[in-house]
This record gives sequence, C-alpha cells and structure tokens, in this order.
Amino acid sequence: MFATPGKDADTVKAFAADLVGHGGRPQTQVERVCADMSPAFLKGVNEYLSEQPAAQQQEPQEPEEAGADTPEAKPARAIVAGELHRPQVVFDRFHVVAKANEAVDEVRRAEAKTRPELKRSRYTWLKNKSNLSAKQAERLTWLTRPSMRLKTTRAAKWRDDFNGFYEQPTRQDAEAYLKRWCYGAKRCRLEPIKEFAQMVEAHWDGIIAWQESQLSNGLLEGTNSLVQAAKRRARGYRSKDKMITIIYLIAGKLPLPEIHTI
Repeated sequence: MFATPGKDADTVKAFAADLVGHGGRPQTQVERVCADMSPAFLKGVNEYLSEQPAAQQQEPQEPEEAGADTPEAKPARAIVAGELHRPQVVFDRFHVVAKANEAVDEVRRAEAKTRPELKRSRYTWLKNKSNLSAKQAERLTWLTRPSMRLKTTRAAKWRDDFNGFYEQPTRQDAEAYLKRWCYGAKRCRLEPIKEFAQMVEAHWDGIIAWQESQLSNGLLEGTNSLVQAAKRRARGYRSKDKMITIIYLIAGKLPLPEIHTI
C-alpha cells in the first residue's frame, strides 16, 4: 500500500519514486493500472509507469537525412511495434457507470422543470432496483408507465442497456455489444446520453480492457470507508501526514510490536 496527497500526475510520480526506493522498476514492472478517467492521472501513468523513447531522455539532434535510420526514428518505430512497455489501463466499472448515472440525472433535472412529478426522485432512478425501498420501487413503477412518456425513463433505459456490456461472456461479444449500443445512443435525442456515448468511445480501450482482467477499485473503496470512519471518530486530523499515518496503521498490515502487560 502507498498513500500520498493529491489526485494528479504527481501522485503517480510519487508512487513510482517509492517503488524505485523499494528496488522496483516502475517503467517495466507495472502490468495493469485500474483507474478512473482523470486525464491528469492518465498523464502520470504515461510519463512515470511507461518506458520512454531514448530520444526523450537525450538532447534532441538533427536527423541525418530524410528517411534515414537515425536514432530519433528508432524509438518512434519501437512504439508502433509495441517494443516499449506500456501498462494496460483498465477503467474502473464503478466510475464508468457513475458517469452514466450522471447523464440520467442530468436528463431528470432538466425535465423536472416542466414535470413536477420528477422532483425528489433522484435516488429512485440512480439506485439498483434490488436496493430500492418498497416506496421507491412503487414510485419507479408509476413513473415508468408508458403513458408518462418521460425522457428520464428513456435515459434510464439507455443506462441499463449500457450495463449489459459488463454481462457479456467474452471480449469479442462485449466489444460488438458496445459498438451497437454506441451506434444507437449517439442517435438518440437525449444530449447527456449522446455525450456519455462519445465519452465511452474516447476511452474505448480502457473500458473494453475490463473484460479481460475485470479489475476494479472495490478493495480501495472498502479501505477508504474504514479510513473515513476513523476520520469521523477522530473529528479530523491536523495534517495530511497524520492522515496518511492512520491509513498505514489501519490498512497497511504493518508488523506492529507486541505489548506485554504484567
């Protein structure tokens, strides 16, 4: 476990430096990274957890002539040939589905301005059906009647169909399913759903990669709940360093000394 302040590329840089300090090789040893879709974090992965072309580590030089087999040309071809190590980025399922939920809620908020029956129904739409209370389930059944003709119902249907991607048995089936979903979603008349479909296409490889490894940040989210509980008990901490120390004590599995009492 490693903890450091921040949510950008510098956090990845700090992790890489810590791994080097423990005898690791961050640019060649990291095989997969499970993350959200933060551009700053992905930039850190590309800079500090991936092999860099030799030309980026040396002073730039003028090529000898066009088309010549210069040192500057070799690294570029190495990237194309896949010779340089790059960790596979897997986008966490929870964060991807959260973006779909944001699209549904955006449709609901806009529609609620003219459809008052949608007010105070946010969690009725965002919760899994198995987690709805009896009252919420009854209200959802009432709101999704065909006679209501709600845009929010259509948005929720697109969201639920997207979740079917994670239930496909193979990568090939999942990729074909997602292509069909994106084709339809980009042609619907719900702007937030269209924007979500475009976001999926922009992060295609990382979303599809989930089918191979099925990595998630679930373990870290569980650890975070323990840390937040400790933070509430302590009424907060004076500094980030103290907070990080508590994280290591709670979840770091440190070999603590035994205390013997008489």
